Amino acid sequence: MPTVQFNNLEDLATIVNHFESNPNAKLFLVHDHGVYLMPGSPSLPGRREGMHWVTHAKDCNPDTDPECWENARDLVGGDDFGEDITPAIHVIRACVKEGKGFSIKVSPTSFAFNTGRKLPKSAKVG
Repeated sequence: MPTVQFNNLEDLATIVNHFESNPNAKLFLVHDHGVYLMPGSPSLPGRREGMHWVTHAKDCNPDTDPECWENARDLVGGDDFGEDITPAIHVIRACVKEGKGFSIKVSPTSFAFNTGRKLPKSAKVG
């Protein structure tokens, strides 16, 4: 099964902090302009008003990864989607606490959420 990796600890911590202050928030895995995690609220800092804050998966940011479209297709297929993965916040919280990345194993019918490898505190890959 392909694995989608999110290795930017600062961004993962931003997601956790958002859920701490918004316990009814939603979290989505999205494939359209790359592959990314997106909280269901546009209120997070760092985006233009009305724009949602996102963190891209490793090698799936069209602004920085020349092979983004091929990488995304290999990981999650060719169709665009937005899937509610809110239950994954518990795994993301553990990842941040342990200084690990977050990964999602993708199959045609399911997602499996996992803690990733230990990351340096300065990890800003995503």
